[in-house]
Amino acid sequence: MNEVDFKILVPACAAGDKAAQDQLMGSFYGWSVSEVRRIVHDSERAKDVAVEFWAWLFKDKGVLEYDAAKGAFYPWMANQLRYRALAAVAQPQPHVVYFSEVNDPNTWAPDPETRIIALQNAEAVVKALKSAQHKEVFCRLMVGATVKEIADELDISVKRARNLIGEVRAVIQAHSGESNEER
Repeated sequence: MNEVDFKILVPACAAGDKAAQDQLMGSFYGWSVSEVRRIVHDSERAKDVAVEFWAWLFKDKGVLEYDAAKGAFYPWMANQLRYRALAAVAQPQPHVVYFSEVNDPNTWAPDPETRIIALQNAEAVVKALKSAQHKEVFCRLMVGATVKEIADELDISVKRARNLIGEVRAVIQAHSGESNEER
């Protein structure tokens, strides 16, 4: 799809034109799932993130955030999608108990045995991390900080924060028993 089509479709989508939204989503839904899958490595989760992206784009009027003066629509859309995929990677999985949940009495895993296992896993992750900066990132991820918040708090670039999150995520997966065969 060329830029001229975006110049017609994007304003129509922003105005709530269902046909334009269907055309844009029909053209890029498969691409969006593929882009997310490259980051999250899980097909079902990639579909969920992609659907959430499209819902945000149209229902929550995310398309109104696009500013043509700042660049083309396709790269903007790709960046928004990748950001959501990275956020999904940083989010705790429902079947894993994370350190922040261990100390919260209102969590979904109140039994002491589960809390002890989660605390031991968190401690193992902290011990396995390479540097103090990795440990700082881990602690912030466990309380739900975003990539931008981590970058700001640690006074590093967003790109560096994303790289650190990826490295920390690999250690978390190694200590949560997740293997590459399960993906």
